[in-house]
Amino acid sequence: MGDQNTQQIGQNPIGKPAPVPEKPKVNYWMVTTIIFGFLFFVISAMFLFRARFNEKSTPIIPAPSPSLIPVETDDIQIGDDESYVDFSTCDQWAQNVINKKSLPQQLIHSCKSSQKILDSEIVNLVDIFFGPPDDCPSGCIYKRFIGVVKLDKSIIEQLPSGPEGILNSVWAQPPLDTARNYSGFECPSQLEDYIDVTLGKLETKYGWNLNFQNPLTCSWEEFDNVKQTVNKRSFTLNGSMFVYLDNGEERWNRDRLIVK
Repeated sequence: MGDQNTQQIGQNPIGKPAPVPEKPKVNYWMVTTIIFGFLFFVISAMFLFRARFNEKSTPIIPAPSPSLIPVETDDIQIGDDESYVDFSTCDQWAQNVINKKSLPQQLIHSCKSSQKILDSEIVNLVDIFFGPPDDCPSGCIYKRFIGVVKLDKSIIEQLPSGPEGILNSVWAQPPLDTARNYSGFECPSQLEDYIDVTLGKLETKYGWNLNFQNPLTCSWEEFDNVKQTVNKRSFTLNGSMFVYLDNGEERWNRDRLIVK
């Protein structure tokens, strides 16, 4: 009896759980991509619609034409548009220079002249800015002609740049040109506080006199390779210099420059 029961139990297999169907996995990456793509499409469509609406509703303003109002300037006119004066507003000295130097009459930015006395000789200093300019609209930079005209208009002698440009050129002249390359170089940067630039004449040449109203002292450091020490050096500039043009080349006469 016991053997039969044992056999029965052995023949009946243990009950197995019924297989549960596996749930489909959700691809969150794909869903996120679809959502962001839809949002991007909606936002782009709204932006495009708004841009077209603003374009239609904004009135078209015609661009301003070049001004014919005289502008007082040295060498740069800050603004977003070039400007010119009428040729007829220039005085006879400026008109004479414009014609003889073949400057463009329609592109004269400014023209002015003033009388100067040099060694009892009366001459006219003519200063003309003309175009077309560069670097517009950040700041229009014009070409420049500045020169001396005799009263009989027989001679027009061009000068090297203007007073402000000549002051910048001082840094390229001896002894400043070499001293400023040393370490620890110190020198007043506002040269206009020390040098007075005026129209002058040296023999037959017209140019600029640079007169030191105050002594200009500059210093620098030099390394002594033998003693392995740093020595402080300096010089003081006084006197005057003369700069002019010779066949289009800038020439500096330093005979009266005093260096101590």
